Amino acid sequence: SWDSAVYVTDSIDGTQYIPEIAYGNDRVHLTWHSFNRDANGKYAIEYASSDDDGDSWELQTLYEPSGTAVYSWFPDITVDEEDVYVVWQDDDWDVNGVYDFEIILKKSEDNGGTWDDGTLIVESKRTANFFYMLPAIVSNAGIIYITYQDYRDSIYDHYFALSQDSGSTWYDDYEITDGHLINYAKMEMAIDEDGKAYFGYYDDTNIAEETDEDIDIYIRATIGGYPTNPTINLDGGGDDWEWAGEFNQDNSPITWKNNGEDGALKSFKDALEDGLEDAIDNSDTFVDEYGVEMANITLTVTSDTEGRISFTEMKIEYTVDFLVDQEKLVNNLNTLVE
Repeated sequence: SWDSAVYVTDSIDGTQYIPEIAYGNDRVHLTWHSFNRDANGKYAIEYASSDDDGDSWELQTLYEPSGTAVYSWFPDITVDEEDVYVVWQDDDWDVNGVYDFEIILKKSEDNGGTWDDGTLIVESKRTANFFYMLPAIVSNAGIIYITYQDYRDSIYDHYFALSQDSGSTWYDDYEITDGHLINYAKMEMAIDEDGKAYFGYYDDTNIAEETDEDIDIYIRATIGGYPTNPTINLDGGGDDWEWAGEFNQDNSPITWKNNGEDGALKSFKDALEDGLEDAIDNSDTFVDEYGVEMANITLTVTSDTEGRISFTEMKIEYTVDFLVDQEKLVNNLNTLVE
């Protein structure tokens, strides 16, 4: 059974297109693009949120271009805790009057209350000015995937951009399909609690070697999420700290201090000393500008299976013991006075 339909955009005029929806933190989030609000002849990116299961809505215009005939189209939305992300394609983000479609991301860190100024994710120099890039977005625990379609070398392949730090930095785009020939084809995604991403799309390239060449639905997924039995070592030898069941995105941060605590096979102090000895034995040292000999200590992460580990922050705290031989100090001071 269904509730009665709710009129979300009754307070605005113009034409409203292609809504996308997400839910998180007891709030329903909507986004879409509008045209000709207040007879302005512009395409704009809209957003609405509801805290009462959709009975009432608060509307915001997330982005309105400076001029007409500028295409801010096809937004998509995802929620990750208090963070809300809206992505869309835009042909004049840099306001240069040139039609060069790009992918833009806006982020809210307060559940849709306020928004940043927007970030350029896919620049026009990396695209072929394809009119229907149709971006999609998913996120979980700071990991964000943005997919889009682009026309390169006469092929309409799909690509994704990836961030593992809530959108602060982005990796280069990665090609998902190979020889995709259908245009105007949006890819949808899902992401699990371990960060494994699934990509759903339709294709006519006969990937499965069927008898009849037709259009079918396909799923691709990233290999692994959080790896099995991740470990770390500092001395180039055996594992010093086993993270399995101890260190993950649900219970971090974890402090590595004493042997036998939180998966540590040796104390951090002992591992650091072993790392220094290993660096000295392998001549991995240098003298800095102050004449002090320094050592490079390599932190190595391994696991039993493929997967992904993301460092959001790592802090090393240590105590320096300043030891003074009193008799020697007094003698030296007396020498200086004389």
